[in-house]
Amino acid sequence: MELAEPAEAATAEEPEPEAAGSDDQALLERRDAITDAAEKQAVRKLKRVLADEQNEVLDRLRRNPKSRLDDLFPAVSGHSERYVSVVRPDLVAVARSGGSFYGAKPAKTDINDLAGDLGEALTFPLRDRIDGSLREAAGDEEAMADGVRAVYRDWKTHRIESQTRDTVLAAFNRGLFDATDPDNRLRWVVDNGGSPCPDAEDNSLAGLVVRGEPFPTGHCYPPAHPGCRCLLVTESQ
Repeated sequence: MELAEPAEAATAEEPEPEAAGSDDQALLERRDAITDAAEKQAVRKLKRVLADEQNEVLDRLRRNPKSRLDDLFPAVSGHSERYVSVVRPDLVAVARSGGSFYGAKPAKTDINDLAGDLGEALTFPLRDRIDGSLREAAGDEEAMADGVRAVYRDWKTHRIESQTRDTVLAAFNRGLFDATDPDNRLRWVVDNGGSPCPDAEDNSLAGLVVRGEPFPTGHCYPPAHPGCRCLLVTESQ
């Protein structure tokens, strides 16, 4: 008599796990709605300033083709302040939004250093590029004008967006951190939509950390690097 083959044990179907971090993803999306709006507004303002500045520079070059850099721009501090002054209100507002993100009363967050850093990040490279384009043109008026237009086009289409995005997110996160109760514990949530950063993953693996204690990267709150879009989440969330 042949023995029947043993029936394979039926495996119970396990329910599919919920997508990891779905609640965190909702927080990231809510954060994005706030910061994206602030970024777009700040970028719009900066583009207007750059457009006006480009026209001024081209007009000065037409009047005096032998103009040097100092003839085209104000002193570095005044030049930077042009950019700082238009974005400062938006950074103040987004810091307050960060402060109230989890329902806390926003603290008074100082964003002046962030605004100043943004102004310098736009000013110094722009002056260097303009100076270089003038030297390359070697007195050719048409080449000088084309060089100036190319620099401002690059700033308006590429440079200001990435720089402003980082600054807006930094202001939001600082406002969030400042408004968090000192006894609260926080965890670092990685936003994979940002630039990859293995160190930020280490911060996430650290779990809950008492506010003010540094995460493995040494940061108490994001950003941990340029392009970082991570978020702190309070223990109660």
